[in-house]
Amino acid sequence: MRPMSMRPPVPAGLLAVALALLAPAVGAQPASSAWPLFHGDAARSGRSTAPSLATAQLRWTFTTGDSIVASSPVIGPDGAVYVGSIDRRLYAVNANGTLRWSFLTGGELRFGGPALATDGTVYIGSMDSTLYAVTAAGTLRWKATRGSTFRTSPLLLPNGDVVAGNGDNNLYRFTAAGVPVWTYATLGNVRSSAARGPSGALYVGSHDFMLHAVSDTGSSLWTGVTGDIIDLASPAVANDGTVYIGSEDTFLYAVRPDGVLRWAYTDGRRFDTTPCVRADGSLVAAAGSHVVALEPTTGAFLWDFNAGNSIRSSPVCAADGAVYFGSDDSTFYCLEPNGTLRWSFPVGAPVRSSPAIGADGAVYFGAYDGKLYALGAPQAVAVAGGAPAMRLGAPAPSPARAAVAFTFAGGSGRAFDLAVVDAAGRRVADVHRGGAGNSAGRAAWDLRDRTGRRVPPGVYRVRWSDGASVETRPFVVLP
Repeated sequence: MRPMSMRPPVPAGLLAVALALLAPAVGAQPASSAWPLFHGDAARSGRSTAPSLATAQLRWTFTTGDSIVASSPVIGPDGAVYVGSIDRRLYAVNANGTLRWSFLTGGELRFGGPALATDGTVYIGSMDSTLYAVTAAGTLRWKATRGSTFRTSPLLLPNGDVVAGNGDNNLYRFTAAGVPVWTYATLGNVRSSAARGPSGALYVGSHDFMLHAVSDTGSSLWTGVTGDIIDLASPAVANDGTVYIGSEDTFLYAVRPDGVLRWAYTDGRRFDTTPCVRADGSLVAAAGSHVVALEPTTGAFLWDFNAGNSIRSSPVCAADGAVYFGSDDSTFYCLEPNGTLRWSFPVGAPVRSSPAIGADGAVYFGAYDGKLYALGAPQAVAVAGGAPAMRLGAPAPSPARAAVAFTFAGGSGRAFDLAVVDAAGRRVADVHRGGAGNSAGRAAWDLRDRTGRRVPPGVYRVRWSDGASVETRPFVVLP
């Protein structure tokens, strides 16, 4: 659908009602990794500095105990990935797709994703009305229970404090030790995750129809009124301090740091996800089944892509402006910077989790099938002091029904291990275990596990290791 207007009239305001001097920004990102927070950073920009993926290759999948709904993964400095599931568990998954640990909470982790601090502490809110702080080892550090559910992704501040919204109408700030700092009251349910601007101001949407600007000390700087609730859409802040927020009133708003409306755009669909601010300043936002791109100065329409089904996954962008998002049509998409389709990856279940982009450009997201997906070229994982990595060929055939062959070349010549592992990293079959000699060659597997039973259909990986390096390649087994 073509947009109704490039610069529609201002609906119901978004007028500044109060303004104060904003505290200067200090420090840097709380975690020194490619994607430590929902939508990438404290500004919720959704922007990565990593290259985009030319093709969709499945690196691995990790299976949780139930659906991953709107919990979006974050990434640690060592490549570990953290995500919540409605099985009530927070999962820490190693860079190779194996389980590091899981932590059981008292409620579903349905909406808000985790946040990762520099000391390895992971913060996540739960449907049991509790905000959890979990240590790097997967044990409870502290928890804080409030009047309703935490459906937002926590925001970490430069000093280590954590900010999270609650269904009891409040935005809360705690120290890294769990001590309450302040409570900011709105007039409605807070399901929007707070963002931080370059000036240090915090921004959050509420069911009271308002975008709130909050000072570092928890006082109101200004509020702007929209025409309907701000639900799961979170603010995204540009480098110049412009705040972008979608509302259920079908408008996407651009607001200056002083609370004055810059522009508002509508095409008749609800903007209920978080927009991405690309490196060139342009906006990419999802509304209904469409993804649209807008020029940042005037809100002028640039392009539109129709996925054909609802998009509840907030789009994110690679360094070149390529766009990633999932859809309720059970597909994960990559768009060219100009909005044309680059590739799509069939998942088999709706994808409402917003993607995370790793330092090497790999993309991670969860789906309703309970799996965490990693897309990207297979990588060798070096072992300290080790030899050059082996190169595995693509398993063939894939999908496989009767048997699958593995080829490998370029190894170190030392004893090696070739195994098949499942989506959770568990060893399923021994193809070759130990033994000296040149490790280049070919091996076949008859799709039977170590007990002689045929394995169930699904995604598996062949894993090669000689004690100095490790490499894996995925493949699919059919019934």
